[in-house]
Amino acid sequence: MSALGRGRQASSVWAPTALAAASIFVIYLIRNAILPFVIAGGLGFVMDPLIQWLQPRLAGRRWIPALALFILLLVATGALAYWIGTIAVDDAAQLAQNGPAMLHRLLTQLFGPQGVTVFGKSYTADTITQDLQTEFAPVVGPAGYAEGLGLGLATLLGVFLTFVLIPYFLISGPRVVAGTIWLLPPERRAAVHRLLPRIVPVLRRYLIGIAAIVACTAVAAYAGFGLLFALPHAVLLSVAVGFLELIPALGPFTSLVLVGLSSLQQHSIGKAAGLMAYAVALRLVIDNVLGPIVLGRSAQLHPVAIIFAFVVGASLFGILGLLLAVPIAACIVIVLEYYYREPGEPGRVP
Repeated sequence: MSALGRGRQASSVWAPTALAAASIFVIYLIRNAILPFVIAGGLGFVMDPLIQWLQPRLAGRRWIPALALFILLLVATGALAYWIGTIAVDDAAQLAQNGPAMLHRLLTQLFGPQGVTVFGKSYTADTITQDLQTEFAPVVGPAGYAEGLGLGLATLLGVFLTFVLIPYFLISGPRVVAGTIWLLPPERRAAVHRLLPRIVPVLRRYLIGIAAIVACTAVAAYAGFGLLFALPHAVLLSVAVGFLELIPALGPFTSLVLVGLSSLQQHSIGKAAGLMAYAVALRLVIDNVLGPIVLGRSAQLHPVAIIFAFVVGASLFGILGLLLAVPIAACIVIVLEYYYREPGEPGRVP
């Protein structure tokens, strides 16, 4: 092979590698800003088969079913937000007013009126409650309110931007995909078109696996919260716990916080401890057994690879990395299998 041929071959290898590295670095810098684009794009990807099915039945125009689905999504989101708001606001007000008394009652049942002595220091329900109130005073003070207000405004802006982007992805999703492929070097576009029929089914199976995990988690949570412990608003709590499965690291923590707040409303320390034990057991089973197995089969990855992808994604990109960890890992496996297969060997998805 001539020196020029070897130079072109090396360039064909290093150019995509450098482009991929530069893209990862840029995504890392803007990871928080592109989260609404990722969510809106994901919804467009999920709804695209339904839009394609409805399009020939509605005058052959894509914008008609896309706009109809967006309106339905907007109405459903508004109704859900109103339902949650009417329940959560009242519960939050009652918890803020009666929370210290509830905690004091549970601590009295746990340690008794005289408290407990640890390393020569006595701890009673009164002292523990006062210490906790002192520790959380900055959170509920002016500084905490200001920080919460800033976080709330940022969240509202992110939600607003997401809903602005959703109709664009629903209506112009194929154009966005075509434009993204056009950004690639011309000699790489044919390979992308050959890989897409393999990547898209894997991603769809992964999304089906996510939906199955959310449904199983919500049902299992209601079996404990509603049927076993008879919590108020058990349906809302179970649905929230189920959807928090979409966030593998932050979701379990938030779920335990919600369940912990619900446990304060229990009149028996035994029921409160049982409720927390059930929530922890549910998290362990879903996150370490059911989740990796279902997602591994859906994305055709080993459960260890699923867990590793979550850890690496969360460490590098935060919430964005958690959402994209498994899909990107599945795409990487498919691409490597495509390029590493022997000449003449039929491509397969590992």
